[in-house]
Amino acid sequence: MTRVGKLFVVFVFGLSLFMLACSIGVYSVSVKWMMSPEEKSKLKSANAETKREILQKQAGIVDRLQDRIDELAFARDRVDYRYEQGYKSIDLGEIKRKQRQDFYQAKLNLLKTGKDAAGQAVANPVQKLEIDANREVITNLIGKDLISQRGVPLMAYQTYLESLAVANKSVQETQTAIAKAQTDYAALTDQVQGLPGNVQQPGLIKLRELQVDARLRAIAEQEFLKPFLANRYGEAVLLLKRQQALLQRKQELEKTSPVSANP
Repeated sequence: MTRVGKLFVVFVFGLSLFMLACSIGVYSVSVKWMMSPEEKSKLKSANAETKREILQKQAGIVDRLQDRIDELAFARDRVDYRYEQGYKSIDLGEIKRKQRQDFYQAKLNLLKTGKDAAGQAVANPVQKLEIDANREVITNLIGKDLISQRGVPLMAYQTYLESLAVANKSVQETQTAIAKAQTDYAALTDQVQGLPGNVQQPGLIKLRELQVDARLRAIAEQEFLKPFLANRYGEAVLLLKRQQALLQRKQELEKTSPVSANP
């Protein structure tokens, strides 16, 4: 026990010396923890710039921490307020977004099909969006101002598709008619010009040439036979005259000859 008591006395003595050193150090440094009431009242009545200078030069550690706490608390309150306002704005924005989505979907269906939300056909489905002074879209599905192209109101997308289908069908029919006309034209060309090496179908042009040549040959032969025909005609006339003369002579002889009597 004597040894333990000695050790305890030495420990207490050393601790006393440590506390004495700490006290001397704290006293020598002379840390200012808080301001006096006069300084606090002066700080409250000062403006922002003067308050900042007082806190930097005269304020204690606790005062500075308290000012920092007040600043952070004000920032927290401001953040909470802005967060609450932002949350409400987001909530309102989501409601407005849903309304606009429904409106734009109905507007898009109107532009595509030309029918309103009730399924009724609209005469002029393409109109401009109506916007008020606050740049907010007015949810009127059928507006007042039409969108026109060259003075003609635009139609619905489905209407244009149907028109394109009709035009495409007409184009296909026209192409089929053109192909048939080209085939007929080729057949007529072969009929007119003929097929190379085909004697049975020489072509209308060749046949015309042959007919012209035959006509020229016939005319030439006719011209060649004209003198013979004239001689033949003269001989025929002469023979007719001789025949008439002989008939007259015969009649005269019959009148002058005696009548034979039968016994």
